[in-house]
Amino acid sequence: MPEIDKRTYFNGLAGEWDNLRRWTTPRGKCALRLAERGRRRPVLDVGCGTGILLAALLEQLPVAECVVEVDFAVEMLRENARKFADRR
Repeated sequence: MPEIDKRTYFNGLAGEWDNLRRWTTPRGKCALRLAERGRRRPVLDVGCGTGILLAALLEQLPVAECVVEVDFAVEMLRENARKFADRR
């Protein structure tokens, strides 16, 4: 699928993405275990989508100086920003 088609696809799903994905799977839990606890450093979440892992990241890394979230689907990022007030 060409990149522009992927972007259109994910932009179209942004509003319902959280209801479509299951993030309690071993894969989602594994991603969170990879983050180091108690270290003051930036965290990079590539392909963050709607921020489905952000609440858990912020909980596990309360001293993180910032969390940088990157996604190529702008609507996913908008949905993410709408859901979270923590501006780290």
